[in-house]
Amino acid sequence: MKSRIGTVLLLGWTLALAWDSLDPDTLPAPDTTPAVVSWVGDILLASSVGRAAVARGVDWLFDEVRETLADDDLTLGNLECAAAISGRPAEKEYTFRADPELLPGLSRGGIEAISLANNHALDYGRDALMETIERLQQAGILYGGAGSCFDSALAPIIVGLRQETLAVICASRVAPAGWAATARRPGIAAVWNPADLLNAIVKAKERAGIVAVFLHWGIEKKDRPEEAQRRLARRCIDAGATLVIGTHPHVIQGLELYNRGLIAYSLGCRVRGPG
Repeated sequence: MKSRIGTVLLLGWTLALAWDSLDPDTLPAPDTTPAVVSWVGDILLASSVGRAAVARGVDWLFDEVRETLADDDLTLGNLECAAAISGRPAEKEYTFRADPELLPGLSRGGIEAISLANNHALDYGRDALMETIERLQQAGILYGGAGSCFDSALAPIIVGLRQETLAVICASRVAPAGWAATARRPGIAAVWNPADLLNAIVKAKERAGIVAVFLHWGIEKKDRPEEAQRRLARRCIDAGATLVIGTHPHVIQGLELYNRGLIAYSLGCRVRGPG
């Protein structure tokens, strides 16, 4: 029998999950140290924050959390901007594009994986999105939630951690019209149809013992999830996910334990300017 021991910690804007998965019949001398995975909320490296990071060095943005995040096995965050020199601003109220030279600072700050499934990834168009993906790859940062087609955008981040494999599906239910990746068009993993997300969970469960859904959704500044979010989160757990982790509202919302799964509706922000 495989046993799991899990602990969840919510510290400010960081959700840290620790688990231990052991099979005593096949592991004569198992490493009993649990793997630790941390999630942080929205990360903005553009606008006033980006200018300050260029002037002062990006490392100062993570001074308060670097030690904590460096001690875990994996940290994931949501990058709410393009990181490119290409592209032109979209016709929308807020558009964010960061200096791509700031991306290695994410790694130095302890962040190893990024979701691009949000309402700012295409602020400077598809060329800038694809450049952002290339820049992340060059910086050695894993990514999910965007790609050259829908299947690529919804493909999970797969990470081996001690005795367990983690699959993270990055997706968004907040996106301007035309931003969704399709079979022939780059874009983000927009999951307006819940079946797309639920099917992705079932497929990911075939590749990993633990499946997490990193979902951009909800209403900005609202401190409680909508009932439709709660229904969808529970359906994700029922489909095989162990975790549903939310971003977008820019404030922290509550936790829910459901059917042996954990739902964190919104982690708020890790790096963001005023407002």
